Amino acid sequence: MRFKPPSLIFQKGFGLIETVVAIFIITVGLIGGLSLAISSTTAARNVRERFVAYALAQEGLELVRNYRDSVWLLEQDGFAPGQTMENDGDYALDYTGFIEERGALGDYELHYENGLYRHDSGAATKYSRLITLQTQGNSKVVISQVSWADHELKLEVHLYNWRDF
Repeated sequence: MRFKPPSLIFQKGFGLIETVVAIFIITVGLIGGLSLAISSTTAARNVRERFVAYALAQEGLELVRNYRDSVWLLEQDGFAPGQTMENDGDYALDYTGFIEERGALGDYELHYENGLYRHDSGAATKYSRLITLQTQGNSKVVISQVSWADHELKLEVHLYNWRDF
């Protein structure tokens, strides 16, 4: 018969303490991984929301620029009297040509339909877009403000009468 050292005779597997420590280490690793996945998902959602808001704000500026240039093609002065956007103020404007002067931020909600955002129809979204026109000297200041949840994004551009230069 072989001689076995006394310390090895009584060890036949993991003890309770080793098992608890192993479970604790695995749990800490899983919680860390899940926490990282959750924060990554949240950050990706925030980036997506900001990207959409930036695109909507930029679209607002481009729509006003397009409106001004279309009026000029008709041989009228930019933002000519009798046109819908001649006055300083707050407007709802979208790619369909929908233009409406509005008074309060709450009724600028954008709707989503067929891959496009618009003011008058479609599924309601969390985004609202307010276009503000202000005259400053020989230019129009255009502010495109997009709001969603508890966030807000503003873009501003100065439009000049480039035909006079």
